[in-house]
Amino acid sequence: MLRDAREAAQLSQGATADKLGWSLSKVQRIESGEVNVSGTDLRAMLDLYGIVSQAEPLVTLARFARRRSGSWHDAALRHLDGYTHDLVQFEHDAKLIRWCESGWLPDPLHTDRYATARLDYLSTIWTAAQCQAYAAVSQLRRDLYRGLFDGRATRRPRYQVVLDEAVIHRPYGGYPVLREQLEVLLDHARAGQVELAIIAFETANPLAADDPFTLIEVDHTYQLAQATVLALHSQQRLTTDPPVLQWHHRRWDKLRAACDPTRTELTLLRRLDTIHRMSA
Repeated sequence: MLRDAREAAQLSQGATADKLGWSLSKVQRIESGEVNVSGTDLRAMLDLYGIVSQAEPLVTLARFARRRSGSWHDAALRHLDGYTHDLVQFEHDAKLIRWCESGWLPDPLHTDRYATARLDYLSTIWTAAQCQAYAAVSQLRRDLYRGLFDGRATRRPRYQVVLDEAVIHRPYGGYPVLREQLEVLLDHARAGQVELAIIAFETANPLAADDPFTLIEVDHTYQLAQATVLALHSQQRLTTDPPVLQWHHRRWDKLRAACDPTRTELTLLRRLDTIHRMSA
């Protein structure tokens, strides 16, 4: 996001460093996510780029990230970009995570075979470097999720998921892979690990037109200006901007209201039965 803002302001990394009185390597490390940016430095960069409206929400996120540095998973996340690094941190420290997806299941819920099939698909449109980075992040997020239910975790967030029905029809990796994935998802829902809702094809409130997003509610002790962080995945952006959060909260409520919770398990069972008959 900072690199995009700098380029939109038509500034090079060197020019940014000169105007702020910093070294070039400092700008490069901040943009790559190699170091956590302080609130003071972030505000200086945003002021230079002419982005005033987003300054305070982003500074709030920066303060949170610096408070959480040194946590157990920093070594695993050190090689990731800033957005992904902070997304995994927030997911790990959350009280409530609300996933809204229209294309595929959220990464932490993937089986290993579904994740591999998903990566195979992405390899047709992404570079090898992008695929390698995604594979590492996806595996880490799956490991974090599974570790919460291995009997040793002392706390775990609530997980709520709203899926477009099309998600359970896309056979990444073929129907055996999809069947395994849906069986695991159904088990998680029955065990109360995930509160699952599916928006039927015939609904008047379709999800397909929405970009995927995640609402992550964090503990008040972290002293964020807002109790919820919004992850906009297609934009690779985290925000606590109040108007943006309010819009997505309202959208989430409308999507949940469009679901019939009594039909979720039945919808999955019918899809599994269809896959079984097609595979026979």
